[in-house]
Amino acid sequence: MSNTTADLAATQRSYDFVLGWFGGVWSDGDYPQSLKDTLGDLLPKFTEEEKEIIKGSCDFFAIDAYTAFYAGEMAGGMEVCAGNRTHPSFPECVNQTAIAADGFGMGPGADLGASWLKNTPTGIRKLLGHITKKLFPAVKEIQVTEFGFAEPFESDYTNVQDATWDLRRSDYIQGFLDNILLAITEDRVNVTGAYVWSICNYPSKCTDFSQAWLIENSLRSRQLRVEFRQQDSLWTAVPQLRHLGAYPQG
Repeated sequence: MSNTTADLAATQRSYDFVLGWFGGVWSDGDYPQSLKDTLGDLLPKFTEEEKEIIKGSCDFFAIDAYTAFYAGEMAGGMEVCAGNRTHPSFPECVNQTAIAADGFGMGPGADLGASWLKNTPTGIRKLLGHITKKLFPAVKEIQVTEFGFAEPFESDYTNVQDATWDLRRSDYIQGFLDNILLAITEDRVNVTGAYVWSICNYPSKCTDFSQAWLIENSLRSRQLRVEFRQQDSLWTAVPQLRHLGAYPQG
């Protein structure tokens, strides 16, 4: 992706369709104009009274931020897609990819069952800042309500010793915590919560443990506790991992 006018417009459109659905709370109480222009009668229309009710009706902004991706103009241009509801890229009508212009991926991949998920820790810092400073400056408090990683091939392990060496997940969690902390201390974003996702993806899929998302699966259990420590005005995020049977549970 680039900083061309077309790519920047596509990036904003991507934000509109990913976050703008819910952004009226932090703006004018309505949907972004791009959604109204594209979806037309598919989108509900709010009265002025309803807009006033929507505005400011939330206490904080919650974002599920597992990974990052590039957004840019799609081949053929956005207009060809936006006017055709049968187009395969409708309604977003932008090019979204995890491959950089030089051909490299954005980061290490997760389990093949979650091929869309890449380890992109710096993306969360940029996203938190962009939401609170550019998209919705009215947001005074934001929480990362979900982030997590599926360790590659973890379901193939046959013993707890191998399973606990989930290095790619550990790197992912540490990277996200570091960058959330940088958003707080360097960018002055008021992040008041961050939650790693759970043992299974959705309640309806809790019978399938082929992908573990937090730091436990059917082979093992361990707890994650994060301490934000301050020493000589320097903050650090310190994950405290407790393996079952290795340490007394507090």
